[in-house]
Order: sequence, then C-alpha cells, then structure tokens
Amino acid sequence: MYGHINIANIDVYGHVNIVNIGVYGHVNIANIDVYGHINIANIDVYGHVNIANIDMYGHVNIANIDVYGHVNIANIDVYGHINIANIGVCGHVNIANIDVYGHINIAKIGVCGHVNIGNIDVYGHVNIAKIDVYGHINIANIGVYGHIDIANIGVYVHINIANIGVYGHVNIANVGVYGHINIANIDVYGHVNIANIDVYSHINIANTDVYGHVNIANIDVYGHINLANIGVYVHVNIANIGVYGHINIANIDVYGLVNIANIDVYGHVNIAKIGVFSHINIANIGVYGHINIANIDVCGHVNIANIGVYGHVT
Repeated sequence: MYGHINIANIDVYGHVNIVNIGVYGHVNIANIDVYGHINIANIDVYGHVNIANIDMYGHVNIANIDVYGHVNIANIDVYGHINIANIGVCGHVNIANIDVYGHINIAKIGVCGHVNIGNIDVYGHVNIAKIDVYGHINIANIGVYGHIDIANIGVYVHINIANIGVYGHVNIANVGVYGHINIANIDVYGHVNIANIDVYSHINIANTDVYGHVNIANIDVYGHINLANIGVYVHVNIANIGVYGHINIANIDVYGLVNIANIDVYGHVNIAKIGVFSHINIANIGVYGHINIANIDVCGHVNIANIGVYGHVT
C-alpha cells in the first residue's frame, strides 16, 4: 500500500486485523470502540503506528513488524493485554494515558528512540525483555498492580522509574545500561532487585518506600550507588559488586538487615542518618576511599569485618 491505513470514528464488534502487507504511509486506529482484538502483524510500516482514543475489549498485538516511524498507543482503555514483540522501531515507542486490565509486554525488539510508559494504570505486569533501546526507558506516573520486570536488555541511555506505585516487584536483571538507573518517588509493595548488570553511570534509589527487600547484587557500577530518603520494611543487601564511584546510604529506615558484603569500592562509603531495627553487616570489602558511619540507631548488632580501607574510617 502506497497510502495510509485509517480506521476511525467507528464501532467494531469483531477484530481489527492488519497482516502480511507493506504500508508506505501510516497506520492509524483512532476514536473507536473495539469489542475484539487489534492485531498488526507481519508487516512493514514506513510511517507511524498510532492507536489512540479507543476502548478495547480485547488485546492489542503488534508483532513481527518493522516500523520506520513511531509506535504510539495513547488515551485508551484496554481490557486485555498489550503485546509488542519481535519488531524493529526506528522511532519511539510511547504507551501513555491508558488503563490496561491485563499485562504490557515489550519483548524481542530494537528501538532506535525512547521507550516511554507513562500516566497509566496497569492491572497486570509490565515486562520489558530481550530488547535493545538506543534511547531512554522511562516508566513514570503509573500504578502497576503486578510486577515490573526489565530483563535481558541493552539500554544505551538511562532507565527511569519514577512517581509510581507498584504492588508487586521491581526487577532489573541481566542488562547493560550505558546511562543511569533511577528509581525515585515510588511505593513498592514487593521487592526491588537490581542484579547481574553492568551500569556505566549511577544507580539512584530515592524517596521511596519498599515493603519488601532491596537487593543490589552481582553488578559492576562505574558511577555511584545512592540509597537515600527511603523506608525499607525488610532487608537491604548490597553484595558481590564492583563500584567505581561512591556508595551512599542515608536518611533511611530499615526494618530488617543491612548487609554490605563482598564488594570493591573505589570511592567512599557513607552510611549516615539511618535507623536499623535489626543488624548491620559490613564485611569482606575493599574501600579505596573513606568509610563514614554516623548518626545511626541500630537495635541489633553492628559487624565490620575483613575489610581493607585505604582512606579513613569514622
């Protein structure tokens, strides 16, 4: 097709199916009610894919396609799942201002721009897996009643998760991030896990409440690790990592253990202004800067053992 595909201002009581074609314009599905599924598969689109201002009583499936513009899914209610898989997108992927009563799955894709998931309520899981993103991944201003899982990906700029409520877990694992990881201003009713990754800038977890564990393990961080202004209702574990910047843990309440073990830190370690209602363990580490432990209340034990410090201990 050398023009556009436009489906607008109608009610559809079956499915919308666009498959096995080449479109040299845009695909636009807007201002409609769909009582079945929307399926866009096995096509090449040389413009944009826009799905907007609709009520969907089935699933949205975008799979096995190349899109040379943007993919935009906005201002809709989806009573099924959103699946974006096995595609190449030369622009951005934007999922915004929607309610999703199933899952969001973004998998096995290459995105030359940004991935934005914002201003939505998701009553299932958010899964971002097996992708390369040459821009940012931004997940902001959302409520997620399942888990957020970001796994087996390469991100060439930043990962930002901000201003959200997550009633499951936040998992970032087996990824390479060439920018920052920022988790800020969120409530997490499950665990936060950052594991088996390389981060070429900073990890920031700030202004959050975590009702499960915070686990940062088996990673190399070429910037800083900052945990600040948070409440953790179980444990904080930072283990088996290499940090080429500083570790800062400040202004937090931890109702479980704080464990910092088996790490090399080429900057400073600062643990200050915290309340720990169990134990603190700092063991088997090498610190090439200073260690500062100050203004803390600990209801259990403090163990500092088997460390090498090339700066000061205060």
